[in-house]
Amino acid sequence: MNDSQTDQQHRANPAKRRLSAQIRAAGAVAHITFIASLRSKMLPAMSCAIILALLVLHGTLKGDGTLTGHLTVLLRYSLSIAIALAGIALIWSSCAAIAQDIEEKHIQMVRVKPITASALWLGKWLGLMAGQLILVVLAGITSAILIVVTFNSPRHDSAARDHAMNQLLTGRLRIVPEESVTEADIREFITARPALAATEITPQLAENIRAHLNMMHNSVSPGEHTEWQFNVPAINRQDGPVTLRIRGLTAIMRRAEVDAKWLIIAADGEIRAELPMDYVWSGTRLIEFPADSVLPGETVTVRFINGAGSNDTLTFDPHDGIDMRIPAVPFSLNLFSAMVIVLCKLAVLAALGVTLGACFSFPVASFNHMALLFILLLAGFFAFATTPDVQRFAHDHHRHDHDDHEHTPGPEWLHHISESILVGIDFAAGPVTRFQPVGQLADGIKITAAEILNAILIMPGGYGILLWLLGSWLFSKRELALPER
Repeated sequence: MNDSQTDQQHRANPAKRRLSAQIRAAGAVAHITFIASLRSKMLPAMSCAIILALLVLHGTLKGDGTLTGHLTVLLRYSLSIAIALAGIALIWSSCAAIAQDIEEKHIQMVRVKPITASALWLGKWLGLMAGQLILVVLAGITSAILIVVTFNSPRHDSAARDHAMNQLLTGRLRIVPEESVTEADIREFITARPALAATEITPQLAENIRAHLNMMHNSVSPGEHTEWQFNVPAINRQDGPVTLRIRGLTAIMRRAEVDAKWLIIAADGEIRAELPMDYVWSGTRLIEFPADSVLPGETVTVRFINGAGSNDTLTFDPHDGIDMRIPAVPFSLNLFSAMVIVLCKLAVLAALGVTLGACFSFPVASFNHMALLFILLLAGFFAFATTPDVQRFAHDHHRHDHDDHEHTPGPEWLHHISESILVGIDFAAGPVTRFQPVGQLADGIKITAAEILNAILIMPGGYGILLWLLGSWLFSKRELALPER
């Protein structure tokens, strides 16, 4: 199709012609915004700051003395610092994108042109994200280079490199076990107790019974065993062992008196792997099994046996006691996936800043942006601090330390208000804060395609579009030709 035919179609369709003109206008604004970030030295300065920060961290961070620990700390802190620096620069530049154009009267030169408020907003956002894309790519490449340099250091032997490759530098698919407590188990528990069967079973009571049965399932007395079932998806695996990540709650310091072992059992009853337990039972542990002990597309049973020679009941964390990790993707692909989700988060940050800059002056917009971010960061802490388990622990601890003083709880209405505020913050920002790509990358957990798609749809596709519509509408209602005072 030649240009004359295209022009004829545009003349025959005015709506399409206007849309095409606004797209070109948004592209022109994006180009101008990106060039302005280069001329203002903001983008070059932040690039140098990120590289310098990563180099300093590489020379100072040591980890736990192992290669895997060093790489974990290096990944987590270097990417977190790089993202924080890019985010701080983005808050400033996004709030200034429209606000400073209004304050310096440059906006009048733009508004007289045939460009809508939505095209102007979109162009500013695209120009900012082009700069952020450069910073994120730079941070990812620099971190990867530092990881390779550290990994190939002659200070580490081949065994340390193999362990780091298996546990960190391979994206492992995390598989959680099937639910251990079913509805049939709850009904059986109730039926076996006539007094309980005669009462009304409320949802809260059923949940308490489920928690009790789950705790019983995760507590293994001497001479007994417990087991979990894992449905392994049919995936193309990378080379490397299968890993079980366990979290124990009971601290056993008498290593010699522990008589326990792990079994991996196929669906036909074949014992694929058997491993004795030879470590102190506390905290989080990673247990490696041969790669052929778990095959793609099958269901396996993991059985833990606490031998009769043990003197202690071993307890797993009832909420996050065990999961299976299978090598699935190379580190480079996992790093790329993490950077995509990071860029999605920065897209929301940029959209919020452009919207605030379209409503307020630059100082007010920057302050509001920082205040909202600060509230969001603290909301997670307060939400955890107000959970029933933490409140119960704090109350018991206070009563134990202050037996002579009567504890007076705060007003009930104040508790309801604070709880409602936390629920509202979690509802508004929870879908964004639940994505933790840097943590997954540093733990060697595969970031799946579904997580990437959800991040794109929720953050730029959801929050970004809502802020675009809101910012465009507010900007179109703002008076830009107020007289000087």
